[in-house]
Amino acid sequence: MDFKKFADEKLTNSTTKKSYTATYNSHLSQFENDDAVITEEQIPKIMEYIKNSNRRQSTKNCMLVILTRMMLHNGIEKSLTTDIKQQFNSISPQPSVRSEIEKYIERLYKCGNIKSYVINTILFNHDVSEEEMKELFVVDSHPTIRDSGVYVRPNYVTIQSKHYPQFKTHGMKKIRIHSSRCRDFLEQNVNKLLLDVDDSISNYTMNGMTKQEYEDNFLDGLTGSKRSEYLKYR
Repeated sequence: MDFKKFADEKLTNSTTKKSYTATYNSHLSQFENDDAVITEEQIPKIMEYIKNSNRRQSTKNCMLVILTRMMLHNGIEKSLTTDIKQQFNSISPQPSVRSEIEKYIERLYKCGNIKSYVINTILFNHDVSEEEMKELFVVDSHPTIRDSGVYVRPNYVTIQSKHYPQFKTHGMKKIRIHSSRCRDFLEQNVNKLLLDVDDSISNYTMNGMTKQEYEDNFLDGLTGSKRSEYLKYR
């Protein structure tokens, strides 16, 4: 089963194609052989992976849909895909990691750990990496056309960044955050980096999770245009 061939031939909607590709790359591409193809022998392993995954049910559903559609595209009998769906329906949903992260972030604020709250909020809700945070200075001014930075305005915060791999393709990354909590903290930290160069986001995230783990769980709750908007700088 060749995902690229399947996507090019069957996924005509660009938003669906981008969403499927992100899910496939994050979860199913690991089952490819050296020719970037998933063989039928890998199907039981994929089902076991889905069963034991701690991702949200929506992500599991998406993995299953991709798998079964690829199977049909590869000429595998429909009765086998039906059996797989029945196996999947017998799997009990796992607790939502996304909700646990959201509760963790809110606890940070309530406990007065505002810096950790702001870093987690930006990391979890917006596509800003640790490397970018170590390049972005907080400034109290209007955003400029060419400069990266965290711009504190009266009613919002704008983040502009060219410090990401796809800058030449997508141009300046622009994010607007309407959060008085974040704005008030950043206003008190003008001329400072969003994250110190010798610091690490694992010192702030839940259980030391990485940006990729945060991102996977954040994407679990996104569909349609919101998911596409989040992924536009990929």
